[in-house]
Amino acid sequence: MIKAANRREKESILLELKQIAQTLQERLNKHQASGWTLTLKVKFSDYQQITRSKTLLTPIRELDEIITQVKALFETIKLGDRNIRLLGISLSVDDYYYPRINIIN
Repeated sequence: MIKAANRREKESILLELKQIAQTLQERLNKHQASGWTLTLKVKFSDYQQITRSKTLLTPIRELDEIITQVKALFETIKLGDRNIRLLGISLSVDDYYYPRINIIN
């Protein structure tokens, strides 16, 4: 469980999000896919969850762009003293041949 009460812990959460984003990017490359809508899901130990998403003007696939967008979404979430039990990133792919690619960690 990750507690996000101070900056050091927040940095560990961002590091975890970078690792999840890398796994997502590897799957995108494997399927030669890209997507327009990036979604961040945060589940807390009290079973509440927060989901934030952003639809972009152009499709993304590159790791740096995914990380930039995920960080921006994460910064909109007020964590307080709640413990995080799950982080997830998904990218909606606008193509009939490629379903939504999810990474839940």
